[in-house]
Amino acid sequence: MKESMRPPRRRFDFVIGNPPYISYNECSKQKILIFELMKQGKYKLSDIYGVNLHSTPNRRKKYSPKPNLYAFFIAFGISLLKDAGKLCYIIPQTVLVNNDFDTIRYHLSKFTTINKIITFSGKMFLGRGLRQNKPVITSSLIFVVSKDVPKILSEVEILHYNDSKDDIEECLKNISNGKKISKKKILQSKLLKNVENWNFILQGKSFLAFYEEYKRNAEDISIYYDHQLAKDKFKDNFYFDGSTNIPKKDISTQLLDEECYMIPELKSSGYRARINGYFPKNKKIKIAEGSQGLIIAKSKYKILWKYINFDKFYFLEGESILPIYQQYCITSNNGDEIKYLFSILNSSTVLMILQTLLKVRNEEKLNFLLGLTPLKQFVRIPKITEDNQFIKDEIIKKTEEMLALEDVALADLVDFSGVMIQKFDEMEVADNNLVLAKDNKEIKCKIKKDKNLVEKTIKDISGNKRLFKDKQIILSELKSLPAIDFEKQKEIKDYIDDLVFALYFNVPVKKVGLSKAREIKKECEKNKFYKLVKS
Repeated sequence: MKESMRPPRRRFDFVIGNPPYISYNECSKQKILIFELMKQGKYKLSDIYGVNLHSTPNRRKKYSPKPNLYAFFIAFGISLLKDAGKLCYIIPQTVLVNNDFDTIRYHLSKFTTINKIITFSGKMFLGRGLRQNKPVITSSLIFVVSKDVPKILSEVEILHYNDSKDDIEECLKNISNGKKISKKKILQSKLLKNVENWNFILQGKSFLAFYEEYKRNAEDISIYYDHQLAKDKFKDNFYFDGSTNIPKKDISTQLLDEECYMIPELKSSGYRARINGYFPKNKKIKIAEGSQGLIIAKSKYKILWKYINFDKFYFLEGESILPIYQQYCITSNNGDEIKYLFSILNSSTVLMILQTLLKVRNEEKLNFLLGLTPLKQFVRIPKITEDNQFIKDEIIKKTEEMLALEDVALADLVDFSGVMIQKFDEMEVADNNLVLAKDNKEIKCKIKKDKNLVEKTIKDISGNKRLFKDKQIILSELKSLPAIDFEKQKEIKDYIDDLVFALYFNVPVKKVGLSKAREIKKECEKNKFYKLVKS
């Protein structure tokens, strides 16, 4: 950046003093100032004191990155160092995993010599709040770097403090004395090679060996999102996209008379997403930067997930469905491939990888963030050949059966014909009937099939009156309530997970079917990585 482009350094003098004593509000004001200068053209995210905070050379971002404030602190701190000068900061461990911090990871590993990275098991910052006794729910990491170009064989010392109960003074004292720590060294070139994620530095040899084998036996997920590859291989396009900018205040919970987009809710004990709102098609929708637009609504089959507090991947079938804020999706008209990809993504193998690489210790409020970029980076697809195609076919078949269990409503199991009253106060299963009570009057509805499932369903919902309006049991809502056999669903899901593991790690499978599930599991258990996936 040219000197004339820089704002006066006096604006930033307070940053250098004692950063731990700077208030959050002061930091926020400083960040706002920087962004205001960027809007005026006096700053570019691609050149913040000589550091590119927008993109790394090999991955130009199509969206507007949003690096945290401490990325600016690091860039500014490095710019003030003399040659061979050293910089030491304590920052959150999100620097290891956050997608928009790939630029800081790249700059540190490319242009500085990283001497040490120290991580902690516990919460380092206590004594906050009015009574000075509240722990801050955050992770902590200390790094020490020198302003030197790293040598080819430069090694980084990785230290981890193991005791989560010690306060920060005890931690630092013990680290100085070499107590309660585990340490190892890795080549800095390995950090440069893996700038998309540094969480691997916290992992043991078993996970690293597992991850290498996983990558070796699988192919890039671009076989789906590369439209030309997908068209040739699967005869249809697959759209990987983010949410649409539909204001929540404009979403109606009631079906409207005009043509509408349906809005999904990603909150279910099962795997199917539910429709929770409607948005008129005649209202303008702002298309997010980098989005592929409303084309995602046209495909019939969808995989959906939450960006924040990710829990699992959801399945939804139907057109004119649009995800909203902080929801992501994969859509296609190829139902078989979407169901197969759905089970791959939800497999214990893939979920373990995502959690290990993206979960930040002690960041309890966040769980982990899952956007499109890390999914494309870390999820790979098993290689399918003539010899294992039958396993893939079985996964698709069983996925359909697992999802079909959520299509059963209470009205499919109970005979509600002849019931005229629409609201009830209580319900219970007695003999072979579902008994509904209103003003001390009882109506018996005969259970047509699967009494045990009816009992489980009633037990689950009877204590949760929030399922019904006005804290009363509404007959129409009761009829449509899902009656999911969760035990059966869990059995099928476990079987699918083993089939997915078999594909990733070339486990010999001769015959498939739920009756063969135990035999397949025994074969999987012979693989040294199976316990790691199931732990």
